[in-house]
Amino acid sequence: MLATKKRDKGLKTIRAKGPSPLEDILWKAEQFQNLSIKKTNAHYAAAELYSARNLKLGIPVTVATSIVATSIFATLSTSTNDPKNVWVSVITGTLSIGAAILSGLQTFLRYSEVSAEHRRAAVGYESLRRALDLFILQYKNGEDRTSALNGLQELAAKLDAIAEAAPTLPDYIYDSLKWRPASEKTYSAPVEPTPN
Repeated sequence: MLATKKRDKGLKTIRAKGPSPLEDILWKAEQFQNLSIKKTNAHYAAAELYSARNLKLGIPVTVATSIVATSIFATLSTSTNDPKNVWVSVITGTLSIGAAILSGLQTFLRYSEVSAEHRRAAVGYESLRRALDLFILQYKNGEDRTSALNGLQELAAKLDAIAEAAPTLPDYIYDSLKWRPASEKTYSAPVEPTPN
């Protein structure tokens, strides 16, 4: 009984003037659509997170290497017996080690690459969501069950392929997003032509 009420509530967005003979297929398409929406939002959020981390690590690397390079030229052009040069050399050496460590971390963590991978996954899920919009519009009033099942099976295979290629999402990002069900008012609502 509860599952039927949930299902009927979800189908409000795809019913036109009455129940469709493809109601169960359209309901499953809407579930895939909702999943695509959440995955799109989660991957875009992850891409932004890793992009910000890349900047937080990349800027100090750039600054430290610039200071080290300038300091090396300054110490080479002055005499080596001066006590001030010893401190400049120690500071330059420390900055050089720090820059090398930060640069190594930046290479190892690959934040810019991970960000790009999440963006690609988000674009893939968004493309699938648009295909599901069109699927629902195409079969909303249809009766060809075999064709609808074949179409949904192709879309499910695309969903699986995107999920397999996508990088892993941190749980806290995925869980932090609210579940926003697809509805005609929010996504690809058909517009009735108005007579002039």
